[in-house]
Amino acid sequence: MRYYMISLGCPKNVVDAEGIGVLLDTAGHQPVFQPEEADILLVNTCGFIESARDESIQVLGDLSAGKRTEQRLFAVGCFAQRDGALLAEQVPGIDGVLGTRRWAEILSLVDQMDRQRTKKTPVTMVGDPSIMPLQEVHRVAVQGSSAYLKIADGCSAACA
Repeated sequence: MRYYMISLGCPKNVVDAEGIGVLLDTAGHQPVFQPEEADILLVNTCGFIESARDESIQVLGDLSAGKRTEQRLFAVGCFAQRDGALLAEQVPGIDGVLGTRRWAEILSLVDQMDRQRTKKTPVTMVGDPSIMPLQEVHRVAVQGSSAYLKIADGCSAACA
């Protein structure tokens, strides 16, 4: 399958998006640069401040509006972790929600969605991971010989 991914927000999301890409690539999926060419649409959401949440909803809504019947739209990342049900309510075309602590389960989510093509409610995977520890996911250098080192998943501070 071909996938299109957009990552919004902070460098932590960039690291997670790279990890998701590595997992998808390793499983034989191919990245594409246009959403209309993809079978899987992924938005790595940001839920840090209101404008970031609004941008996440906007991007998801735009992709949902242009989505073909056979395409699957996934909301991943911290906004998906924090308010996955709200995202699914505000953007009816979302097929799956994957939280920050569960992104290593992207292949399981894709497989589950492939088997449940007629399911009308989004598959939601948030909370603590049930498979592969995150440290086992190969990281790639994002900027030449340097890379982000992520020291935490999510955030326990309720910023205002």
